Amino acid sequence: MRGRQGWKDAREDSYRNDHNRQGTNQPLSKAKGNSVAQRTGDTNLALQTEYLKQRKREISRLRGEIEPSILQKLEGEVRIALEKIKGLVTESGFEETVQHGVDEKIAKLCVVPTFDEWLRTRKK
Repeated sequence: MRGRQGWKDAREDSYRNDHNRQGTNQPLSKAKGNSVAQRTGDTNLALQTEYLKQRKREISRLRGEIEPSILQKLEGEVRIALEKIKGLVTESGFEETVQHGVDEKIAKLCVVPTFDEWLRTRKK
């Protein structure tokens, strides 16, 4: 069994091996290249980023339009569902998780499109 230092050494070795294979001092994720796959990946990442920004704005807009009593009910449902993890995270982490859960419920109830659905509507 490896101690803490052993795991750190293994991570550093893996990191160095990845760099050496690329012939660069940058992590693989930052290595430059002009391959079609990388350009496609960069485009996909940009589209995903744009989608997530628009999705967040839409959920915020919807949250503002939903009656406070409904929001309270959604929050109560999420809190009950997450009760088991409450002791495992910080109070602020728990509150953030609850808000994320409420946002996800809003997205589902108001049928905010998934990334794939959103992408299909952009291509029309």
